[in-house]
Amino acid sequence: MNYDNTKSGNKDNNAMYEAFIKQAKVDGVDHICVGKSASTLIGRYAYMDKKKSFFIPNLGSFTSVNSFLSWMYTGNEDYRHKECHLGRFITNNNDLYKRASYFAKYHQLTAVTGLLIKNKDTLTLPWIEYTVYNTGIREYSRFKHRATVIKAMIEHIVSRSDVPFTCADFDYEKDRAKIVEFICNKFKVETLSPVEMKDEDSSKKKPFKKRFKKPLQTSEEPVVLITQPEEQLASEELLPSSEVSDNDTQVSEQN
Repeated sequence: MNYDNTKSGNKDNNAMYEAFIKQAKVDGVDHICVGKSASTLIGRYAYMDKKKSFFIPNLGSFTSVNSFLSWMYTGNEDYRHKECHLGRFITNNNDLYKRASYFAKYHQLTAVTGLLIKNKDTLTLPWIEYTVYNTGIREYSRFKHRATVIKAMIEHIVSRSDVPFTCADFDYEKDRAKIVEFICNKFKVETLSPVEMKDEDSSKKKPFKKRFKKPLQTSEEPVVLITQPEEQLASEELLPSSEVSDNDTQVSEQN
């Protein structure tokens, strides 16, 4: 395994990597790898660049952490479900970028709370972020503290605590206020309006043709088949059969 991190001048990172290769042997057994090539499902979901749709109250839906950052920094609504190159934003304000990343990641993790609870036993193991290449070389990420912060987030989510999450690298309440202020300035609004959660797959659904929907049946009301689109039903109320006009009855008889 040829790896030399001393060239970057990061001796702390190199020392952590040396300790890692001496102790960590099997992903999912004696440690949890956080990365896209991780052996465990929770390790792949903990990866910062994981693509998994999630919803943030008052901000809306996003496909990934990077899509949230792309939307936040550009003010372009199209980036909710795609990504742009973020290098220039890291240079301008690295601290805000880091905290906004953790903010989005926290909400993405809450979207898979069930998965986290099922895999909570992995929280007893060390979590380390690295990449496995086809050559077999494992490279430790330059984001050396990221796996530790994400693990702490998961522990907080699994505990179902009512206290907002906080750690040295990320304070949910304080950082959220900074992020919201930045977004309001970017979009030139004073406050954020509530955003309703939408079906993340709604854009992939086929155009409406003809669907049948049964309202809840009671002992007093007959079953009524409805063929209107759901969007039309949302703005109309069904009349009981006793209140249907004669004109409607005549039309239905002609049909």
